[in-house]
Amino acid sequence: MLVLKGDEPNALIVHLDKFLFDAEQSVRPALAASLFKDGTLSLGGAVRLSGMPMSSFLQFLGELGIEIVGSDETTDREQTDISAWLAS
Repeated sequence: MLVLKGDEPNALIVHLDKFLFDAEQSVRPALAASLFKDGTLSLGGAVRLSGMPMSSFLQFLGELGIEIVGSDETTDREQTDISAWLAS
């Protein structure tokens, strides 16, 4: 409910249960994405924490520019190994 003082908004009264539910729904995916990006949570754990379906969470990560699969110092060697295996 918006409370006016004269013609100007003065206060906003929010039903606490609805506010907390809406806040949780927006914070959970952001927290899950951040923890996944930092390597604290696996992809599965992040999906569960987010409360979103897997496909929606993957799309959310893409929109944030967070890579699903990262590379490390072994990536080049593994790519060479798999290319040789696929060629045989």
